[in-house]
Amino acid sequence: MIRKNVVIPIVGLVALSLVAGIVWAKGKPGNATTLDAVMSTPGSTGVFDDGDVNYNNGASGVQVYFGVGGKDLDLVTYNTGRTMEFVFDQSSPVVQSAQAAGLPVGNFTAEMDFFGINYWGRYRDMTIGTTAQVQADLEFHIGGPSPTTFELEYPSLAVKRMSETEWLVTSNPADIGGDPGFQASSTALLNIIRRRKQTSYGTVSMPIRFTVTVQ
Repeated sequence: MIRKNVVIPIVGLVALSLVAGIVWAKGKPGNATTLDAVMSTPGSTGVFDDGDVNYNNGASGVQVYFGVGGKDLDLVTYNTGRTMEFVFDQSSPVVQSAQAAGLPVGNFTAEMDFFGINYWGRYRDMTIGTTAQVQADLEFHIGGPSPTTFELEYPSLAVKRMSETEWLVTSNPADIGGDPGFQASSTALLNIIRRRKQTSYGTVSMPIRFTVTVQ
């Protein structure tokens, strides 16, 4: 049964895409919908702002946009000096294993690249009040001129269209309300990405929450 005002993800198609190894191509910032982003992650662990909650497209070189195809949401701070703060559970064996490979011990900030695919379709085609499932990758660089790239791979974030111009991206199902047909979750695979190779250390809980608004 399809619920009123709820966007249902095409689960079968998504599963088929993942099994087939389809790689989602990032949209280009040119001719895309440019956005202002505001971070608001709660709690003691997760992904937080760097002291300034505002990440606006074009400010200090930050890029925030819906890609040309409209199905991807990008928030990129590489080479801008803007960072996000990463607060992991230091008692997690997964985190400790990643620390042996170069993940910093304790809280740290890093430049990052968030890329979220809307399983349902284009963000701007969502009806106000509806929710869709988002598969997201959040990469962050650690180290000097030849940085190590780590990744948080979120299989099930949620995006809710709040108004004509605003969307909420969240890992917290309480932010959504109702039953959207999937479970929003802060669970993410913690990976390290090297040339032609990716190593997964296991799953961690890293809440994330932010809004994006059309400029």
